[in-house]
Amino acid sequence: MIEKHAKALDGLELIIATERVSMAETSNLPVELQILNSPSFLEPESYLVRIDGRRFFQRLTQGSSGVIAGEATFNGKILFSGRPPASGVESLLTIDTVDRSLGEAKRKATSRNHFFWTYFEEAGYHLPASPREIGEPTSSLVLHLAKQGRVISWSTDSEPGGLHDVTIEAPDPWSRRKMTPDQITAAVAHLRTSKSRERQSLLLQRLSERSELNPTRLYRFSLDPAIGFAVRSKWEMTLNRELLFHSSCEDFVKLPDRDLWIPKVIQTLVHASDLHPTYIAQSPIQRITNSVEKVTPKSFGDSDFELWYDAPGGSVFDYTAKDATADTPVTYNVPAKTSDLARAAAVSGLGFTPTRLLIALNVVFAISIAVWLWRNPRGAK
Repeated sequence: MIEKHAKALDGLELIIATERVSMAETSNLPVELQILNSPSFLEPESYLVRIDGRRFFQRLTQGSSGVIAGEATFNGKILFSGRPPASGVESLLTIDTVDRSLGEAKRKATSRNHFFWTYFEEAGYHLPASPREIGEPTSSLVLHLAKQGRVISWSTDSEPGGLHDVTIEAPDPWSRRKMTPDQITAAVAHLRTSKSRERQSLLLQRLSERSELNPTRLYRFSLDPAIGFAVRSKWEMTLNRELLFHSSCEDFVKLPDRDLWIPKVIQTLVHASDLHPTYIAQSPIQRITNSVEKVTPKSFGDSDFELWYDAPGGSVFDYTAKDATADTPVTYNVPAKTSDLARAAAVSGLGFTPTRLLIALNVVFAISIAVWLWRNPRGAK
């Protein structure tokens, strides 16, 4: 029943609004977390999401102006992520491998997430986010975590139809951020000031150290069998039961002709952030509210999972190209016209012939998919 409830998300388009409210004075936060109170981190967001079996699309807009901050899509075969051009900023587009044997398992650096499914995770669903998972269908987060770890307890209220209380020990998502000193140095080399490089290096070092010390965390769920075992509440804790996050799902609605109840509102209290993974606040430092503004059942076509950035000068990072490695993509720019191909190839310094670059660009254009390179800067999840 739990898995059936998760699969009922297929064929839906959702619009989800996200708001963040600070619950701690900036001066009371560690320096690493004070950025969470900055206006840019508290801007409202909106997500457009499409789910169709193993195909997914996500678009993030930020602020009242609705600027597109990033997009991601998987059409069942190829994964792209990107950011469209805006206000003089050129587009970015990543083409990533979904071959598990060539992808994430062989990568030395931190995992690349192309999708961010915060609402769905708090509601008890697991949707693929990184290349190691892309190609999997939507599933129950409870069952997904149980497969990855172990069920510590599963109890039921004595009252008929009572809530189920489940606690699972499973991998800590922060524990995947393992980097060597050389990789940390390379990751911060682009930062302009030595102070910025030093601060970011310290963050990455802490994440790597935490990976060794705390490879797992506890997940506790309150499930309601009366509404398809939907998640009423969710807690994430350290193994010492220090609270990291607590989410409450509210205002459930049943979608017509589906065994699916979804919460229209999810309130999450944040006690910790991967911006400073060793710091856990006793009181919440932030409240995140995810609200479903619209749900539309749809029969999707290929065009619902397509998008192409054709503005000249945009950068393309291709992990599927012949000369790409698991950690280093082949990189090229979108030319203004066919006659510019030779010059674009020369500027890239990658040894492209005009024909080879044209083939690469035509593959991208024919597939017409754009995916999101924007990485969640909030650090709360």
